[in-house]
Amino acid sequence: MSAHPSHRAHAPRPVSPLQPEPPAWWWLFPTTRLGGWSLGLLAAFFACLLGFRAIQILGDPLGGGKETFWERPTFALLAVAAAVFGSAAGLSALVALLFHRERALLVAVTALLGLLVLGFAVGELFGHE
Repeated sequence: MSAHPSHRAHAPRPVSPLQPEPPAWWWLFPTTRLGGWSLGLLAAFFACLLGFRAIQILGDPLGGGKETFWERPTFALLAVAAAVFGSAAGLSALVALLFHRERALLVAVTALLGLLVLGFAVGELFGHE
């Protein structure tokens, strides 16, 4: 073994005051742009669900007394938009987790919830009789 200083084992570098340690909650929020998009799409999904539920409770202003789902345009539009936003949130979260090295807990939960929404939407499209 040589005693030259360049061949010595390197000690761990001290933390620089210019690069503070990450906060304790760093694992909760996304660090990639696609992970942030998935959370935004999930927020749009929940906004559509809130509007959908408000129309169920308060009544559809454009639907009158119509009975079928597609005859009530506000109701149908919010339901379809919620399915699209939820599915897009799940797929974008899945891509962020698999290909962009996202490791945030909220993105993982978004992927699970979005894939569940996608499963329900596909089930409704192809029937369940």
